[in-house]
Amino acid sequence: MSKSKPKNNRATLKGKGKIGLSKTSLSTTENNDKKPPIFSFHQIGRHYCLDLCQTEEKVALIDTIHKLSQSTWQELRNANRHGLGTEKIEHSSITGCAVPNFILVQNIPLLAFRFHGKKPMVGYRENQIFHILWLDRDFTLYDHGS
Repeated sequence: MSKSKPKNNRATLKGKGKIGLSKTSLSTTENNDKKPPIFSFHQIGRHYCLDLCQTEEKVALIDTIHKLSQSTWQELRNANRHGLGTEKIEHSSITGCAVPNFILVQNIPLLAFRFHGKKPMVGYRENQIFHILWLDRDFTLYDHGS
C-alpha cells in the first residue's frame, strides 16, 4: 500500500483564477478588528500599480504599510483619515478606471489609506487582509474634492 501525498491546497483556497471574496470571508467568526491588517498586491490594477511609482513613493508606501501593520483594524478605523486612518470611497466616484465587477456585484466597500503625503492606496478589506487595487499617486483615480 502506498501512502497518498496530500494535495497542494493553494489553488483551491481562492479558486484558481477567480477573483473576489472567498466563501470563508463571508462567514467568518473571528474578530479581525482586533488584528493588524495584512496587505496584498495580488489584485492591483496596472494603471495604478507600483511600477508607476517613483522611488520616494515606493519607500513611503513600504514605510506606511509597516506603520499600519503595527495597529489593529479597530485602531485604524478610529484614526484620522489623512493620518493612519481610512476613508471610504464610493464606487461611483472612481473615474480613472473600471471598478472590478466583483466589487460592484458584491457591494464591497472601498477604503483608502494615505501612503505618500495625501496620496491614497485604495482597495478593499477581506477579514484581516487589505487588498490594494490602486495606488493613486497622481490623484486621477477619483474626485478628491473635499
